[in-house]
Amino acid sequence: MDAMRLFREKSSFRSIGRKHVINNFQLESRNHFNSYKPLLFNLTFYNWIIVKFPENSEIANFAFDDILETRISLDLCQNTKEVSFSEFIGAKFTEICNIFKVYCNFKNFFVVSHLELLKKASHEDILGPLFEFYLLDIFDLPTTFKMPMQITDDANIYVKSKRKKKKRTMIKNQKLEWLIAIENLHEEIVKKGNSITETMSAKFRNYVEDLYFILETEGLFEEFQTEMEMKNFSNTVKKIKLFN
Repeated sequence: MDAMRLFREKSSFRSIGRKHVINNFQLESRNHFNSYKPLLFNLTFYNWIIVKFPENSEIANFAFDDILETRISLDLCQNTKEVSFSEFIGAKFTEICNIFKVYCNFKNFFVVSHLELLKKASHEDILGPLFEFYLLDIFDLPTTFKMPMQITDDANIYVKSKRKKKKRTMIKNQKLEWLIAIENLHEEIVKKGNSITETMSAKFRNYVEDLYFILETEGLFEEFQTEMEMKNFSNTVKKIKLFN
C-alpha cells in the first residue's frame, strides 16, 4: 500500500500553507462548526506511520501537518466555549490531542511555515512545545516546557515507538531561518500594535514576545548578523581574488 499516495488522494493540497478554512477563520467567528477540520485518516494510521517510517520521511512530516491543522482547528472551535461543539466533537477531542502529543514527543516536526497556522492557536499544549522547548533547545538555551507531554490513553490505541531517538541537530541556516521568522513576527507585532489581534491570538503574541526577548538578551540576533556579515565579506574577497 502506498501510504503517501493515500494522503495525496484524500487531499488535493500538499502545502501546510494552503488556503483552508483555518486560514480564513476569524478569531471572533461564531461559525465554529465550519472551522473544524477532521483528520484525513483514523488514529491507527498515524501511529503506524510514526513507527513504520523514518522520522524525517515525507509521509511523517505530511502526517504531522495534517494533525497540526486538525489540532489548531479544534483549538479555535474550543475557544468558542459553546456546549454544542463539545457535544459535536465528543471523544474525538482527547484522541486528537493525544495523537498530536505523540508526534510532538517523538521529535520536532515544526517548521517555519507552520507559524501562519500557529498564529491563531492559543492552547499551551500547541504553542509550548515549539516556543518553550524546541526553539530554546536548538539555540542551546534552558527549556521551560515539560517534555514529553502526558498522554491520556485509556483506550490503549497509541503505539509507542521503541526506536532510539537520534540527537537532533540544526545547521546554522535553519537556526537563521527561525531567527529571521521570530524577528519578522516581532516587527509585525510592534508595527500593528493592538490591531494584531485580528490575525494573531494574544497567547501566540505573548510567546513570540517572550522568545524574542530571550534571544535578544542572549545576543543571538547580533551574533548571527555578525556571522552573515563575515560570510558576505569572505565571499566578496574570494570574488576579488578570482578576478585578479
